[in-house]
Amino acid sequence: EKTFLPYGTKLCGGQYMIIDSISNGGFGKTYKAKYIGEDSKRFAHTVVIKEFFYNQLQKRATGTTEVISSSNQIKNINKVRDKFFTEAEKIRKFSDCDNIIKVYDVFDENNTSYYSMEYIKGKNLRDYVPSGGALDESEALLIIRKVANALKRMHSEGMLHFDVKPANIMIADDGRVVLIDFGAAHRFFGESSEYTQPLDVRSNGYSAPEPIEVAKESYDIYSLGATLSYMLGG
Repeated sequence: EKTFLPYGTKLCGGQYMIIDSISNGGFGKTYKAKYIGEDSKRFAHTVVIKEFFYNQLQKRATGTTEVISSSNQIKNINKVRDKFFTEAEKIRKFSDCDNIIKVYDVFDENNTSYYSMEYIKGKNLRDYVPSGGALDESEALLIIRKVANALKRMHSEGMLHFDVKPANIMIADDGRVVLIDFGAAHRFFGESSEYTQPLDVRSNGYSAPEPIEVAKESYDIYSLGATLSYMLGG
């Protein structure tokens, strides 16, 4: 798609090079990239980069990597972009939790924001569960406890994931269980929550029934239970 960054594009002062596009969501584009910086021991060469790109209100300047925002929507775009940047910084602080995807760098470039994170070789839980079958109870419980550990860490910092489901849980080739895709994550404080329209993050069969605006930790726990049901029932 023409709005993706071209392959070979370098980011973060030349530390990363785009080698493939992965997905295109309403608020961001995801790429596979190589780390080509000098600190080769810092982390694996292959990474994932998320670019903030509000598809309805932004476009790519022809022949460049620059992102252009609709002039009459800049305030709204910046509000969502600030949230994107802040949450990426927050996730980076969760590096002590082995069950949350690791964020390496958060940076601004091309008139937008980016963050780089680990590339996980493996399958998401939706594909990991046998087609038409189910997992053994012992394996399902082991996986769900690891996801619960990730949510416990998030909730302790006042953050909801908001989109826990099999497609957002990776089973790495080495057996590690990792919660991914924090595009819907937001913070909650006391009786009020920070909620930015028009995020529609409901996933049929996994999202809790209560209104998004009043969601608490129980919202993620409901989704966790639905995920366990999927593993046990196929």
